[in-house]
Amino acid sequence: MTRKFILTLVLVLFSAVASTLYAVDSSGELAYFWIDHPSISPNDDGRQDSSMIGITLLENCDTLAVILADTLTDDVLDTLLFELSPAAGDYGTVWNGKDSLGITLDEGAYSIELIASSGATREVIRRTVIVDTTSPIILIDRIEPGVYIPDDPPAQGSVSIYFNITGYEEGADIEASLIKPDSSTESLTVPGDISADGTYSVEWSDEEASDGVHKVLLSIEDIASNRSSDMGFINVDADGPTLEFLDEIPSEVFEAPEYVEGSCFDRSDIDTLLLTFNSGVPFQPDSTYWLADTLIWHFGITDSVVPGVDSSYSLAVRCTDIHGHTSELDMSFKVDVTAPDAPVLVQPPQSVHDEELTVEIDHYDTGDTDTIITYRVFGEDTAISVFPPPFVLKVQLMEGTNEIWAIAADKVGNRSDPSNTISAVYDKTQQISIPEVFRGPDNFTIVTGRTAVRVSIEIFTINGEHVATLGGMGPSMTFEIPWDLTNDDGDDVLNGAYLVVISIHYSDSKTVEKNFIAVVR
Repeated sequence: MTRKFILTLVLVLFSAVASTLYAVDSSGELAYFWIDHPSISPNDDGRQDSSMIGITLLENCDTLAVILADTLTDDVLDTLLFELSPAAGDYGTVWNGKDSLGITLDEGAYSIELIASSGATREVIRRTVIVDTTSPIILIDRIEPGVYIPDDPPAQGSVSIYFNITGYEEGADIEASLIKPDSSTESLTVPGDISADGTYSVEWSDEEASDGVHKVLLSIEDIASNRSSDMGFINVDADGPTLEFLDEIPSEVFEAPEYVEGSCFDRSDIDTLLLTFNSGVPFQPDSTYWLADTLIWHFGITDSVVPGVDSSYSLAVRCTDIHGHTSELDMSFKVDVTAPDAPVLVQPPQSVHDEELTVEIDHYDTGDTDTIITYRVFGEDTAISVFPPPFVLKVQLMEGTNEIWAIAADKVGNRSDPSNTISAVYDKTQQISIPEVFRGPDNFTIVTGRTAVRVSIEIFTINGEHVATLGGMGPSMTFEIPWDLTNDDGDDVLNGAYLVVISIHYSDSKTVEKNFIAVVR
């Protein structure tokens, strides 16, 4: 059965039955209904585009219908619900502001009617509903003052946000809020006397307001959920200018730079900028220029520093904006032109059998030395190495005679005089390096002329009693074999002289070397 036929049938049935009960607004003998939103805006914006209609049928009925009608002509525009012989209970439908052909209705008032019949009883309940797609307009006119300066109490009283409303309808909801620089939100009090189009204002003040741009958001929403909004901005000046050194000087330098540059920024503009050097009389910088809304300043520092002398200096910057807020920034630095003392190197044994030599330092300037630079000279070849703390100087040797010297440098670049020069003869042939006197744990160093399989060391007393057996496994050409001055049982040996027998095992032969050592603790 088509909708048009049903609608015709409903109208015929209703006109054929004598009306014993006609209720425009009644609790109803047969049924009652309610509408969520009697005013809607079917504009597909997701806010109140339609409204739910709820019906409660109090007893079984012959017919139940909900229709949408034109209030002027009583023409039926759509049948929202039709039930034949419905049982008592709850029913529902939706009003979407469209007619039976799905065309959105023009703005205006319409009638939704609940029509219920049971035998000779006919009940009609009407509700007026509104299609409204026109938004009321709210626009911020001006915000005074342009810059708000909080104080205790606020220096300027409060901020007034003036706004205009057009298209106001009774029941419209107006909201005002402040979005702070940290994104937190504060609700503002809207005047309670808004009842028509016109100009109104919202006041705001906060003696503890944070510096920065605050956003003001105003919105208005009518009962059909048509909504408009506008945003304005309040410039809150609670802080002094932002200062920065564009080329800050390190805390210690070898020589002072030629100049210093910095910047000063404030949204409310700059009033004064003064520099103070070494706590002297404040003065204006040598030059300034604007880069966008930032003031760049320049100060030539060379003429204010005594050359060639260790000394400390300071530079302070004081900048004030046009509202009297002041910021300060300072730096201090030391000019250091004193070089550290020259290091003193320990002469190694003339004959060295390891390609890498660890050079011992007898003395260096512990207070100022930041790096030690070594120079290894072999003929016309010079190798340079830089060592940071803890200054373990490992120098690669060339076969033959190597001369080594060093200088110390501090962290600002001052360099010491050259150290003493030591020499080391690197010999790749088989050599055995044994401390003549063991004053504590130490190493036996054996350098073989060719690859050895292993090395064993036997230690005896002068009387021929066996003390300890040590060893190192290869294949290798260099063996570092430690001895902790204990015997094979782990007991400390006595002070005195000992015989050492060193056996070097090759794949095809063995050599034996004998030496005497002393243990003196």
